[in-house]
Amino acid sequence: GRVTVRCGVTADTPVQSYVEVEDDGPGIPPEQRARVTARFYRAPGTSGDGCGLGLAIVDEIARGHHALLDIGSGANDRGTRVRVTFPAA
Repeated sequence: GRVTVRCGVTADTPVQSYVEVEDDGPGIPPEQRARVTARFYRAPGTSGDGCGLGLAIVDEIARGHHALLDIGSGANDRGTRVRVTFPAA
């Protein structure tokens, strides 16, 4: 698979910075996206190792910085895109 990491600033006013990670894997179904930030939650049918803490930690850090965590589909509706947008300074 392919993982892409981006960072930059939005075109919004006031300008906000963001960091984004996108992959071209199986993705997270829309109905599961609200739940994957819960500690120890793993979507049904998920393969691989792990204990379900990754996105829970990202969510906690984002909230600690008053940032917004958004989970969506990757390019061409393939994979997952996770973006953390930080408020303007």
